[in-house]
Amino acid sequence: DPDPSYLRIAVLTRFRNATWSTGDRTFPAGQEANGRVTDLAGAQSGRPKPHTYSFTAFDAFDSTWLPTPTTLTEIYAPGKWKYDSATMDFLAAEDGLTVAGLAYRALASPLRPTADQLAKAAPPPTGISNRYLSLPTDLPSLVGELADTVAGGQPTKFQEAQALQQWFRKDGGFTYSLQTESGSGTAALVRFLSAGDGGRVGYCEQFASAMAVMARARGIPARVAVGFLTPERVGPQSFEYSSHDLHAWPELYFSGMGWVRFEPTPAARANAPGYSTERLPEIPLPTASPSA
Repeated sequence: DPDPSYLRIAVLTRFRNATWSTGDRTFPAGQEANGRVTDLAGAQSGRPKPHTYSFTAFDAFDSTWLPTPTTLTEIYAPGKWKYDSATMDFLAAEDGLTVAGLAYRALASPLRPTADQLAKAAPPPTGISNRYLSLPTDLPSLVGELADTVAGGQPTKFQEAQALQQWFRKDGGFTYSLQTESGSGTAALVRFLSAGDGGRVGYCEQFASAMAVMARARGIPARVAVGFLTPERVGPQSFEYSSHDLHAWPELYFSGMGWVRFEPTPAARANAPGYSTERLPEIPLPTASPSA
């Protein structure tokens, strides 16, 4: 892979008490990191030839979640690593099993949607909507109001997602910074989204979380992924991920494509995928009087 960016560790699916978590997971027997994985519901068919990856973890990386490429098709890892077919993330299923010092390999086929394909996506199935549109009843009204202001009026849900991403990356006046106030809960979310003193400054977790919440408020199934961003090249076909590369990003669901990555974190930290910034031709509105 010439660009092995976005190595995913885990997916956060539940938003409760203004906090994202991995939620309730099911890991059926037989779903292990030992061969071809179950096809994801709604994933793109006819993908390009997969890339092959070989991973070796440092001894200090003591994680019970196994980092994998986001478009995984096959994986082989020592020990029992169960995976959730809905999220495609892997959790240790043996006591004492971690990634520390582990060598494993994987195949992954790139997801290359176009803006036109995403704009024409059918509504999500009921199972996806029920799980990935849930929001707490006490969510501050500011969140929904901002989502409506930023994304309302767009002709498709995909273009709403594009508008949200553009707002975080450029139009909303946000700044990427690790030197920001800490905190969690609704107060921290409102402060991050609000213009003014101390607002609209934050790091990737805040951008990913806020965009995913606003996407759900607009009826777009969303979740947050955590993992690594861009590694450092250390050889002709070798790359090294470090703690400096840790990152979070939102994934939004579009039928026919499955879970699609967006990048609300400003360009100072991360680049947006091409389809997320691709302009679609404007559809002319009907006129009040007949034309020729």
